[in-house]
Amino acid sequence: MARLAASSAGAADRTIGLLFDARSAYDVKVLRGVAAYLGEHGHLTVTLDDDAAARRTAVLDSPRVHGIIADLNHPAMSRLAGASRVPVVGVGVGGITAALTTRVPSFRANNVQIGDLAADHLLAAGIASFAFCGYAAPTSAAWSDERERAFVSRVGARGFATAVLHLPASPHDLDRSMDRLETWLRGLPKPVGIMAAHDALGRRLLHACRVLRLGVPDEVAVVGVDNDDLQCHLCHPALSSIEQGAVRLGYSAAQLLDGILGGAPVDARPHLVSPVSVIARRSSAATVDDPEVARVLSFIAEHVPY
Repeated sequence: MARLAASSAGAADRTIGLLFDARSAYDVKVLRGVAAYLGEHGHLTVTLDDDAAARRTAVLDSPRVHGIIADLNHPAMSRLAGASRVPVVGVGVGGITAALTTRVPSFRANNVQIGDLAADHLLAAGIASFAFCGYAAPTSAAWSDERERAFVSRVGARGFATAVLHLPASPHDLDRSMDRLETWLRGLPKPVGIMAAHDALGRRLLHACRVLRLGVPDEVAVVGVDNDDLQCHLCHPALSSIEQGAVRLGYSAAQLLDGILGGAPVDARPHLVSPVSVIARRSSAATVDDPEVARVLSFIAEHVPY
């Protein structure tokens, strides 16, 4: 069990248990926010066990843990949080049950604002054809559906329709759905601006564009969500993405739990955190209708390093 101290000045007054998947780029950003809060408040330390369910249970059962911050989008962690004997603050709402919602405050991304940001970014490029690629609810735990509805509404308010593709959430089934993704992409009117529910789907969209020899961004412009630096740069061209404020979310969750441990009343409701901005990269540069200019842009994207 690894213990991370918030201060070098002796033992901490309180210890916070963290139930997160440190392999997830999003969870790592949330943990950075928690760490930032700890760095400002020397009376806190944290215990982080993310290797296996048994070790997570050890965090839950430890008499030295005074409170827990948990990623509720992970069903296993959500169940563990529901069994906690100490106060819990959640991140996300994907795994919250009806019983948890009455006593567990949570922080989550404002998915309506995320969908609006993506739509405004693509609308500003002068695109007149739009699409969304995500997951079908309830498999997506609602976040993909919320982003989709916001994107479709924002684009619709400007008089444009949105083509929607839902893919399976499991990696195995998703791999088997690439033919369907390519068929869908091939049939979209061009140029088209596509919002991917998150960066992993955005990367798959860009890969499919390369397979189909579709120019990015002149024929297909793509924007994802999470600003996962690795995912965004495993693509060519690099993927534009929305930084959804995960660091701020982690900081706020730690701040709220600290207050609860200090005697503040529990405000058991979801707190929405606004996204930061679109981090624009080459996948969503301005599109053009002129085929000659489009070919030039494709050549530049293919041969100029970034």
